[in-house]
Amino acid sequence: MTKTALIVDDEKDIRDLLAYNLSKEGFAVLTAADGNEALKMLCDHPIAVVVLDIMMPGLDGYEVCKR
Repeated sequence: MTKTALIVDDEKDIRDLLAYNLSKEGFAVLTAADGNEALKMLCDHPIAVVVLDIMMPGLDGYEVCKR
């Protein structure tokens, strides 16, 4: 069974780089550009690993973790 990783970062280049590397390791990868999008994905998908940027505009990584 393939495990899913969620990458949350407001910088597309970082999301793409992390997604590339995690997919090479066998993960299915979802990405989110902000905290609100990440929270929706966490509710909608079984996620094994979250790679979360702390400093994002709006809902930052700390708030995502609290929720």
